[in-house]
Formats: sequence, C-alpha cells, structure tokens
Amino acid sequence: MPPKRQVYAFNVLFEQPDALGRFRKMASLAGPAGRLYALCALQELSPHDAVTLGREVAASTDQITVGDHDVYQRQPMRDVAILVLARGLGAEFRKERIEVEEYFQPTR
Repeated sequence: MPPKRQVYAFNVLFEQPDALGRFRKMASLAGPAGRLYALCALQELSPHDAVTLGREVAASTDQITVGDHDVYQRQPMRDVAILVLARGLGAEFRKERIEVEEYFQPTR
C-alpha cells in the first residue's frame, strides 16, 4: 500500500517550530480523530502531555470509525488510544517520514 497522507501531514506539522503548541491545541479542541492524532505526536514531543491526554481519552465514551486497509468499523476511542500508545504510533510515523516525503513530493 502507498504511504498515507495522514502520516505525511503528521510529519509536516511535527517539523514546524511551534509543533508542540499546535498538537496541544489539537488535543484540546479537536474531535476524537484529531485528539488521537495529537496523542501520537505528544508521545514524541511531550510524554507528560501524552499521559494527561491518554487519561482523558481513556475516560471518553466517544466512538471513532477506524479503517484498517479497506475494512471500516466503529470502535471506542479509548481502545484506539490504547493501540496508539502500545504501538508508539508517533515514533512509527516519524520513521516513515522520508518515505512519505519522497512519495508526496510535487513533481517539478
């Protein structure tokens, strides 16, 4: 499967000088998907903030639609947060940075 645009966008935001502030804002203002996205970044940028957000998400009763290849299903947000934390998705997204940058580079 080709690299994901979400991973590319994650790394573009992560490289900004104000990345921590952007992801903190996302963690507090975004919907379920955005908060999980922020959780990925905060694992790398601020473990303390990640723990705090992880606790908030664990208490959530929100559901989120999760896509795994071409299968989509609703899952409790807290279950997805456990996956994010256990797999260290922020670190995985960072490792994929060069591959996704090359894939999404505009042709010149």
